[in-house]
Amino acid sequence: MTSHNTDVRTSRNTALAGTRCCRRLNPDSWIALAFVVWVSSAAAQTPLWIWNPAKISDTLFVRKKFHIHNRVRSAEIRVCADDGARVFLNGIEVLPPKSGRMVQHKDVTSRLRLGRNVLAIRVDRTGGERGLIALLTATLTTGKQQIIATDFSWKTSESETAGWRSVDFDDSNWPKARSIAPHGAPPWGPILSR
Repeated sequence: MTSHNTDVRTSRNTALAGTRCCRRLNPDSWIALAFVVWVSSAAAQTPLWIWNPAKISDTLFVRKKFHIHNRVRSAEIRVCADDGARVFLNGIEVLPPKSGRMVQHKDVTSRLRLGRNVLAIRVDRTGGERGLIALLTATLTTGKQQIIATDFSWKTSESETAGWRSVDFDDSNWPKARSIAPHGAPPWGPILSR
């Protein structure tokens, strides 16, 4: 999945480009391509358990920049970390540290801004599995939903850097996250649905 920050214009342009590039495909190839697109679209809504690429650190700093395209009617964040997490939205702590495999959730409607935003999460592992999963669902005044979920596009660091919680922080040198498992996979199960 490339991003959970769905942009209809980008999707339409990508689809049109794909049509131009693939005019010579035979009918069987079109069926296969349609299946891949359908699977990718379904997967785009499924958060992934992530960690850093090396998968060796016990403390991890994770960031995701995203844009909100319209005013927000309501928004909720759901986070689970193995073993605990502190969650910041636009530099403000919205979920305090909590240990154990427990889902934390909170209404964050008032914390989202029109335009640029950033989710920043510190994860601390005390033993056992390593992993972080997060899902932010924003319902816009247009009635559409904008989903921000953990995936390969999130940035990770093993060390804390000044300003890392800020939307203006340059995370271009941070490596992208590594997927451990999709939501619902063992040992965690469908934890965000509980």
